[in-house]
Amino acid sequence: MGADWRGIPKILFPKGVLPIRYTFFERSWLENKEAKKLVPAYNPEKARLLLKEMEKEAGKPIPRIFAMTDKGRQGILGATLQIAANQLKKIGLNLDVNILDPEVSKDKERRDPKCDWDILISPFKGPAIDPGDTVSDFYSETPTAGDGKNIPGYNNPKVDELYLKGGATYNRQEGKKIYQEIELILLKDLVVVPLFDIPFVFAYNKRVHDFLAHDSAHLLLRTAWNNVWMDKK
Repeated sequence: MGADWRGIPKILFPKGVLPIRYTFFERSWLENKEAKKLVPAYNPEKARLLLKEMEKEAGKPIPRIFAMTDKGRQGILGATLQIAANQLKKIGLNLDVNILDPEVSKDKERRDPKCDWDILISPFKGPAIDPGDTVSDFYSETPTAGDGKNIPGYNNPKVDELYLKGGATYNRQEGKKIYQEIELILLKDLVVVPLFDIPFVFAYNKRVHDFLAHDSAHLLLRTAWNNVWMDKK
């Protein structure tokens, strides 16, 4: 609530180049209208009060937070982090902003066993054809970080249970319910704050049906979730 995460892209792209994102599966076949209600709105006054409560309970000020991203992608992520840091400073929260070379950032993110960062602004898988791919980083046994854990250091037995259940089903409606439940838990836990989309553009004839865009930019014609078909002329 202390940074205007959805307002920042509007500052960077006043003409609306990047669509704002509130939830994991927004603008996909898994979209859940209820999920958006869980996303905290920008409220610096309330954030300042919560921060004071936390510091009172801890008996000391909140230390500086190590926040990092990389210099790539035309500087979009670095600019986002810097604007957020300026806003958070106004409520008494200090971010140690680190905008690193892409390889250095990737090394810290995935191979550094210390995992000495607190906030990471990074590209994230969108609502792929296989939703398990989107939420796989939150499965406790996904060894993507240097310490053998998932990158966010997240461990929730209920999410693990649902993730394995979702991976075992090939029923689209059943899978939709499972992954939407995972999304609600992740949004409540605030393990990730979705920010904006970097769009991929796919063009296809109106005779084509059941096509689902994949964030790898691959054209997947038949998966567990879709089966592309065409009308006859």
